[in-house]
Amino acid sequence: MLIKPSDSGNLDEISQRVGFNHKEKYEQIHGGPGTSGLNTAVEAWQKDIARQFDEVAELLDAANRQAGVAWTGQAAEEHGNSLHPLTQFIRDSKDVSEAVAEAAMRQITNFGDVKSGMPEPVEVTATDNLLEKGAAWLFGTETDLQKQEREATEKAQQAKLVYENYSTAATDTNRRIPDFPEAPRTTFDPGPGGGGPNPTVNSPM
Repeated sequence: MLIKPSDSGNLDEISQRVGFNHKEKYEQIHGGPGTSGLNTAVEAWQKDIARQFDEVAELLDAANRQAGVAWTGQAAEEHGNSLHPLTQFIRDSKDVSEAVAEAAMRQITNFGDVKSGMPEPVEVTATDNLLEKGAAWLFGTETDLQKQEREATEKAQQAKLVYENYSTAATDTNRRIPDFPEAPRTTFDPGPGGGGPNPTVNSPM
């Protein structure tokens, strides 16, 4: 009876005691495809979206320059003013798109940190019996099971802290992403004397 195994490890009890399922989170983080290739994809997207916004802004700037040559005085000024909200919207949207790409890069870094920083779970495979526990108590040592459970608990506590830091960093990154501006609206003014529609781009209210 004294040498018959009486206790075995229980990772569920350790998870409940620590308040963190170390094995489950570790497998989730290390079991997927990870961030391989994402850096290149995000950088390519960032450059491509920035190029497209720049092209549109350049088209509007070119229209304003041509209007300045074709028209003079108040007509040229009004034309430039009518396109200004749209040009500003394009440039603001580019800034937001770049901020989104930067946030994606930070999230990649955040994930890399939690993946490399989280310790591997300790397997609890040992058992002990009354004789081993009595001897450990008498000599102030640990049974193999007690040692494994202690190490598993310590690693789980470390992993919990690493994951909490990751969660905080990821939430903070998402919170800092700016919203895209509201697109300006186009209205039509009949023009002086009702001589045909005069499109005007208005800033959103």
